[in-house]
Parts: sequence; C-alpha cells; structure tokens
Amino acid sequence: MSTPRNILVFDVGSSALKAAIFDPSGVIIARAEVDYVGGGAAHRQSPLDWWQAAVIATREVGAEDVGAIALTGTMENLIPVAENGAPLGDAILYSDPCGAPYLEGLAAALEEADAVTICGNTLEPLMTAFKLQWLKQHDFNTWVGARWFLPGSKDFLALRLTGEAATDPTCAATTGLMDMATRDWSAPLRTIHGLERRRLPHIRPATE
Repeated sequence: MSTPRNILVFDVGSSALKAAIFDPSGVIIARAEVDYVGGGAAHRQSPLDWWQAAVIATREVGAEDVGAIALTGTMENLIPVAENGAPLGDAILYSDPCGAPYLEGLAAALEEADAVTICGNTLEPLMTAFKLQWLKQHDFNTWVGARWFLPGSKDFLALRLTGEAATDPTCAATTGLMDMATRDWSAPLRTIHGLERRRLPHIRPATE
C-alpha cells in the first residue's frame, strides 16, 4: 500500500492568496498568505498575479511530499483566456455589477425560457453570463479572441497546472448558464446569450 501524502491547498481570494499544507491526519503543518502585487482598476485583477502568488506561497510552505493539490477561490468572475491559457487582460471580478443592464435587457427571453428553474438560482447582475454580455459590447476584440471564459479564480490556476479548462458544479452554478439538473451548460441559456459551448470550460466533479 502507498504511504498517505500531504495535501496542498490554494485559496485564491479577492485580496490575497492563501496556501496551506495538510498532513494525512488533517493537521495544518504549514501555511502562507501572499498579497497580489498588481494594482488594477476597480473590480479587476490580473490572473497572472494569482499565479505568481501561488508560486511564492508554494516556496514559502515548502511543499515536499505533496500527493494532491486542492483549489478554491472567488466565483462569478469572467476570465477570458487564449488557446495557450494566457489571460487576455484582467479578470472581471465577481463584485462588478456591469451586467445589470444586460440582465434587464434579456429578462423577457430568460423568463420565457424559465431560466430560474434551469439555473436553480435567482438571476442577478453579478453572474458571469451578464459580464459576458458587457464584454461583448465593450471589448469585442477580447470577446472574439478568447478561447475560453473561466468563471472561477481557481479555474485559472487549474488551467495553468493541468492544461485543461475546467470548473466545478458549484462555481458553474453561479454563472447563470448551468443547467442544475444535468450539471452541464444549458443549451437554451447559451442560445439566449449567443455563446458557443466550446468556449466554456468542462464542468467536472470537484473531486476530479
């Protein structure tokens, strides 16, 4: 039998990244917190600052004998990335209400589609879906150039670590685009938002 190994956890928060190492019994044996160095506009952050903070935190905790990495972080973001995983500018954070007019403009179509039942959530302007509408109207080049739109800050770290664009059902449920019953992206909602499925990350169980 293999010997149990430690778990390294990253929490990609709104102002800093926290890292901790848990031993096989669940005891924290090391921890670090690294502030983001960049100073962007309100409701914006560079995903590369998250990555750099993760690199620094890993050095600080001394991540030896790590058998798994767990990720968590902010949701309802909009993180456009290129085919090679590079971010196309700053992430639009969960706190940005820029989607408000687009929720209002799509309200009738969303009601007709019974979007609230599909999503299992009340629709609100902070959802990623409405940030996507803002991006399409205000930064069309980024909209066109993005290969994927990621909703979670931890999803960007996962992409850098594994090469796969993926999110988990909890994070996807905050986007306004996931079908709660199937745990997959909703075709009717994607149609309303004019969004191809290939541009959204795979939805994987959190344990994957």
